Amino acid sequence: MSKERLILLLLCGGFLTLGIEVRYLHRDIVSDHWVGWIPIVLSALSAIGCLAAAFGGSGLRTTASIVFALGFLAGFGGVYYHTELKPEPFLRLVTETGSGGHSHDGHEGSGESSDVPAEEPPALAPLSLSGLCAVGFVLLRPSRNSAGG
Repeated sequence: MSKERLILLLLCGGFLTLGIEVRYLHRDIVSDHWVGWIPIVLSALSAIGCLAAAFGGSGLRTTASIVFALGFLAGFGGVYYHTELKPEPFLRLVTETGSGGHSHDGHEGSGESSDVPAEEPPALAPLSLSGLCAVGFVLLRPSRNSAGG
């Protein structure tokens, strides 16, 4: 088995895992907000694209590359939907420790601030789709040194 095929199969597993996890995490969102389906559908299409690129011809590789490019962009769109590009979600990433069960005032408690919504979406989680898609896109890009790909 070639190294490229092995990487594509590993990526396929990553996309399947991501799609299942996002479907679970978006279970209450997709009924009200159609955009919640985007990472789920793109994860599934990317997994199929990995298999098509691993076992198919150059046309399928090109199609998979397009799907990976769309997934890469969708990850950044997800960051927008998760944060609306407000600074607070990003600042919480570097200012909150999230450990030990202490509230922000130092007392024992739930570890959650009263001004932070309990179900706030993770700010950078959508970039996991972008990262997987970037790997697939770079892997499938045509090589300048070889005419056959």
